[in-house]
Amino acid sequence: MTFRQVRLLAATMGAAVLAWQVGNAFGGKFIHRFLVADLIAASGLVGACCVRDRRVAAVGMLVGFAGLGGALLAASTGAMLVDGFDLGRAMAALGVVPCAVGAASLARRLTGPGTGV
Repeated sequence: MTFRQVRLLAATMGAAVLAWQVGNAFGGKFIHRFLVADLIAASGLVGACCVRDRRVAAVGMLVGFAGLGGALLAASTGAMLVDGFDLGRAMAALGVVPCAVGAASLARRLTGPGTGV
């Protein structure tokens, strides 16, 4: 992926998670186990994709993708073990994929030959 595509993915993932939390709030389930992790990681992704310096943005987005992917993976795994599997949990399970793609792309850019972002 190009760096521009990774920035777009970070902005989209962050905005989608924040919008999902707004939907939860209007649906009456705003307070849940992964609220803080979702809000911090999603806000971090949106903020990091707006940073001008590419290396700083890459590191920030890498942290955001890893944090959000971990929160989504924990939420979907916990749901499979304890509760039923509904649409929200299915979306959380699917959300791990773009986080892994974004993190892998940024990690390759930060550690690859020439380490040019």
